[in-house]
Amino acid sequence: MLNSKKKKIIIVISVLSVFVFISILFVFVFGKKDEIEIKNLSSNINNISDEKKHNIFKSLYNIVRNNRANADNIGDAKIRENSVTQNYYKEDSLYYGSFIVDIDSIKQSYFVRYYITTDKDKESLYSSSIVIECVPENKIIYKDFTCTDYNESQGGGDIYSQASELDLNFGDNFGDILSLSNKNQISVDLDRFIKEKKLLNISTADIVNCLNPTLKVDYYSCDIKINEYSIKFYLYIDGRLNPVKYSFSYGSTSKEYTIKI
Repeated sequence: MLNSKKKKIIIVISVLSVFVFISILFVFVFGKKDEIEIKNLSSNINNISDEKKHNIFKSLYNIVRNNRANADNIGDAKIRENSVTQNYYKEDSLYYGSFIVDIDSIKQSYFVRYYITTDKDKESLYSSSIVIECVPENKIIYKDFTCTDYNESQGGGDIYSQASELDLNFGDNFGDILSLSNKNQISVDLDRFIKEKKLLNISTADIVNCLNPTLKVDYYSCDIKINEYSIKFYLYIDGRLNPVKYSFSYGSTSKEYTIKI
């Protein structure tokens, strides 16, 4: 028979084994964060909170899973060199930025866009201010990766699920009529319109020569100057000066869009 000392040793070892097993199980089940950390995020992006960082990590995890890859235990996600942009809009107390993240271990890349407000009273306006989507075709480095946008798979279609490579300068036109979201939408649609018309090598455009609405006319009439090209732009407003739709015209082609609220 075992003496009392050996019995105590066995009991202690058994208890420790059970404790270690439960601890491992707890970490595996409850400690899983469902995130993909981007190691060089903080060194590339200014004024980003821990909460915003974790939201980006969670969104990246979700889109990787959506693209049929194992999103667990990925440790090599990093921001692509020279892909970071960040602008500050003083009137809105808002940072808007973007970057491309590459994950070499699974041969996938994504385009990330975000808004960061420095005004606590406006935080609720940008609670869903992170979008992660497929990179533009000319930025693809993993040729065998067939990407599906997360928002597309969820049935989404709002303007924040779209990316624009075009820098459209609105200048002082339209006053406070257009929000940042409206401007982003117009930039995206103009970018697509330009590509459909095969006007190549365009990265910037300026809205100029605007004629304001009158009692008889309910729209702004402007020119969009793009290198040697000129596209006609019309912004329609209602009786309360709210934008309702806009259109582009080039040559014999005209295309109309509805403002998304």
